[in-house]
Amino acid sequence: MQFHLLDSDSVTELREMLLAVLEHVKGLPAADGRTAASHNPDPLGWISNAELLEHLRISKSTLQRWRDSGQLAYRKVNGLIFYRREDVEAFIDTFGEKG
Repeated sequence: MQFHLLDSDSVTELREMLLAVLEHVKGLPAADGRTAASHNPDPLGWISNAELLEHLRISKSTLQRWRDSGQLAYRKVNGLIFYRREDVEAFIDTFGEKG
């Protein structure tokens, strides 16, 4: 068995990612159709990949290109992609169309 030591920054990032997964799970509908998120929307400031696609009305390939180019920061937790709300807002401020 191998052990890996984590520095404090890694522990903080891991904690944030685990909390994001927890919030995602809380957002899944219960048998009665209600979600925990409906009582406390986006408490940690994370947005799922699906939510961002819907909000920005863009294709999966566009969002993938932004991630691959480093234009939009993201975290991947157990195969799920999440974005910090502040990173998305900064991205939109920098690259969004002026209306």
